Amino acid sequence: MIAQATNIEAIREVLAESHDGQLIFPQVVQRLLAAGVTSYFVDLLRSDDVVYLADDTTLTIKMHLPLDPVAEEFSKSAVVAAIRAAQKDEIRYPEFMRQSAVAGVVGYWAFLTGKKVIYFGGKGDLHIEHFPGARPDVISTTRSVEIAKPPETAYAFLADPATMSRWAIHNVKSIERAEGNAWKIETPRGPGRFISHFDAAHGILDHEFVDPQDGPWSVSARIVPLGATASRYQITLTKPEGMPDERFWQGIPFVDEELQVLKSCIEAIQ
Repeated sequence: MIAQATNIEAIREVLAESHDGQLIFPQVVQRLLAAGVTSYFVDLLRSDDVVYLADDTTLTIKMHLPLDPVAEEFSKSAVVAAIRAAQKDEIRYPEFMRQSAVAGVVGYWAFLTGKKVIYFGGKGDLHIEHFPGARPDVISTTRSVEIAKPPETAYAFLADPATMSRWAIHNVKSIERAEGNAWKIETPRGPGRFISHFDAAHGILDHEFVDPQDGPWSVSARIVPLGATASRYQITLTKPEGMPDERFWQGIPFVDEELQVLKSCIEAIQ
């Protein structure tokens, strides 16, 4: 009981110092692990920290930190920017929390023993951030297809997710807008979600494809100009965490087939 009380006091002290901007994240992790903490959840809507300990007990601590209203839309790029600034010690916790609220983070779960943090948006969006140096081996592949149409034509077609049911024949049966940059999709495996992170000025078509079976796919995609009258659609697929390597590679021929259908659809545009 004495040890437990000592640990609780140590946890409260660490969180108080963090909220005051006195500590950087690695210091918080080190001291909380020493106090027996395995993970903690930060609720920006309730201003609570819920701490989970190795002895299966929990501790809820009220944050005494002024928080901005949480934005309705989740911005993954803004979340990552805040994380990178904190990692460089350009900002401390109070400013990190302010930027997280502006980015639409309703809460995040820091898994200290699992060495990752999961950030949640209010509409089911999420971002998984591994501790520096702790990210598992990443498996990815880049595929591409040349299209005999100007880059502007190709980009305009792909920038409309509603077209996916015409060419993503193995993955999208139907698609409809949900809200903001999110779309509801029906896949052969059940309902999923498509979240766009497009940038027309640079030909960027990055997105997340949330599969009901495999979870979120992080996809980098570009339209690369090939002169004025042709273009290349280039896509990099990163294997979702937990997905068996074999199933990842088994699915790639279906992606190649979809790219050929996409090529036909765009080249048929008059």
